[in-house]
Amino acid sequence: MRSVAQHCRIPNHRIGGPSGARMSPLKALTVPLKGFNMTVPIRGRAYSHLAMWVGLCLVLVFWCAHILNAHLLSSITEARGRAPQPPFLVNGLELTLNRCLDPPFAPESRRGWYLLIVVSDSCRFSHHEVPTWTSLMRDLPFSSDDTVIIVSTHGDQLARQLDRVASTRPVRHAVLRVTDILAFGLSTGLQGTPRTVILDNTRRVRLVTERVTPTVADLIRVFARQHSNAF
Repeated sequence: MRSVAQHCRIPNHRIGGPSGARMSPLKALTVPLKGFNMTVPIRGRAYSHLAMWVGLCLVLVFWCAHILNAHLLSSITEARGRAPQPPFLVNGLELTLNRCLDPPFAPESRRGWYLLIVVSDSCRFSHHEVPTWTSLMRDLPFSSDDTVIIVSTHGDQLARQLDRVASTRPVRHAVLRVTDILAFGLSTGLQGTPRTVILDNTRRVRLVTERVTPTVADLIRVFARQHSNAF
């Protein structure tokens, strides 16, 4: 009696090729399967291996691009931190905020000082400054005569986030939107984001900076304490 393996053996020329034609050894593979051999084409396996390697290469390329982008952003941030930051505003200049803003800002009194923050949702560096602004607003000795003004040149996500922080302090606060970026920059000198500006009770510029470094934060705290003691 023939063995089960002999009865179940499938000829090579019957699997993976035309009827009656024997496949090339390079195009077929005999695989033992529970006592009998089955010949299967290796072309499908080659395609699957090729697709796997292409997928791995694409993953590697995207991963390298992500690493390079993060490194570039870190390098730019570090370079901006080391570079001198010439102010766009002149110290002592009176700043008017009643044009190119919605709503126009009208001060309620001549008492108190102003913390002016200029942000943009499309600016990565504005997003990076949010934790610093948040910490600064929580630490400053505000009074009810002081005002926090948050100006957004694009979007309102960051402005609303900072306004929620200001609402927890005993200080007046307002969110303003720029209606004409070019005209606003030309009329105020606030060109670009992020910007942090300190105004005295006459709305004259006393400090303007692009980044709130620890040294700048200390200067702002000293100004706030001195100004609060003046009244």
